[in-house]
Amino acid sequence: MSELRADRLTDTWVIVAEERAARPRDFKLRAEPKAQPEQAACPFCPGNEGSTPPETFALRDGPADAPGWRVRVVPNKFPALGGQGNPVELGYHLRAMSGVGVHEVIIETPAHGATMASRPQRAWEELALALQHRLRALSRDPRMRYVYAFKNQGPASGASLAHPHSQVLAMPVVPERVRREQQALEQHHRLTERCLLEDIVQEERDAKLRILEEDERFTALCPFASRFPYEMLLAPRAHLPRLEDASREDVAAFGRVLGRCLVRLEVVLQGSPLESYHLGLHTAPVGGKPETYHWHCEVAPSLGFYSGFEKGTGMFVNHLGPEKCAERLRQPR
Repeated sequence: MSELRADRLTDTWVIVAEERAARPRDFKLRAEPKAQPEQAACPFCPGNEGSTPPETFALRDGPADAPGWRVRVVPNKFPALGGQGNPVELGYHLRAMSGVGVHEVIIETPAHGATMASRPQRAWEELALALQHRLRALSRDPRMRYVYAFKNQGPASGASLAHPHSQVLAMPVVPERVRREQQALEQHHRLTERCLLEDIVQEERDAKLRILEEDERFTALCPFASRFPYEMLLAPRAHLPRLEDASREDVAAFGRVLGRCLVRLEVVLQGSPLESYHLGLHTAPVGGKPETYHWHCEVAPSLGFYSGFEKGTGMFVNHLGPEKCAERLRQPR
């Protein structure tokens, strides 16, 4: 029987309906063949640094904008937001704002065809350090209210290049999902003087059904109200509003647990029609009083398309419950 589950962090509902996985399909889900461009043509490969704008940050040996880097950050040549000046409201009833912002690409590794499993532990730690550095740098821009780090992986995710990369987008507004989380965390703290996300993680630790990874610094799990099959949540055990303020040890630990979780996901998704997912870092908005926020990372696989119900209501229908997903993800790799 299906079940309605509440996502307490966003005050939204999800329908878990596993019986829908068996419904008949006249239209088969098919992914286009994966494009694997030649290394010589890839702007993110070593030796092609001149194909990108000058780097804004790198972990490297040797001079800037040359080979020898391990992680490299450059401005996006086709930014969603960009330009100089301050954001200006363009209307009232038909609300709009000038598209001021900063959009960067984090080239995660020099290896064009690197899989999650092929990357050494140091690579994951350095990726996390690069993410923290760019969040810190872009959050200092007084025009910006939120900085979002994210990754599109696979043919159904929206990624345009195969070379492993992430992105960072600084914007003059706070995204709706983050705003909802902030409100829920603030309300819970007013009522209980505790952190809602910490309470959720503790309940999950007690239940043990959906836990994927756990150490003294981080917990990774499949959320109780998962929107998608194999959705994952990674949260630090210690309360901290922003990844920008985390210690170097905590950031490196985040990189390690993220790498292990993505290896698990890569194994489970292998051979599926769409080996794709989205990853996003949720950190407290810039400015204000962020004390009640608790930064975390969300991973959401793309295993299908939104239906009319989901587009019309904003409620997701998940055909594979998080308990089964966690069991599969925990299996030895």
